Amino acid sequence: MTEPLTIILPERPPPLSACYTNAAPRFVKGGGRSKAHIGRKMTKRYAAWITRCMLTVGYVGKVPGPIAVDYQFARVDKRKRDLGNLEKAVSDLLVKMKVIEDDSLIMVLRLRWGGDAPVRITVAPWRGEMG
Repeated sequence: MTEPLTIILPERPPPLSACYTNAAPRFVKGGGRSKAHIGRKMTKRYAAWITRCMLTVGYVGKVPGPIAVDYQFARVDKRKRDLGNLEKAVSDLLVKMKVIEDDSLIMVLRLRWGGDAPVRITVAPWRGEMG
């Protein structure tokens, strides 16, 4: 059985609104007509955060299959912040680092404020119970 992994990230992720931007439209031909296709692309800020985290943390192992994750974010100031806006970037980072196969396999997700580390992640195999 795979043991839980704990990962400490060197910094908090950018908020979700700063992770992606609209790509320039490109025209796609189909069915005799051209139509604009507008996609999303990663921002330089988000790409730089991913690179810094991957270089700092390195390879930590893999937790296969369905998982339970716990994300703990340090509060750096008294501003109102939305924990949900921080989750997506961290979950996608775990996929890029090959810690998890896909973020769709997260069966239990716990988000909380606290601790001294910018981001503390615990990834464990999901055993079918909540909590």
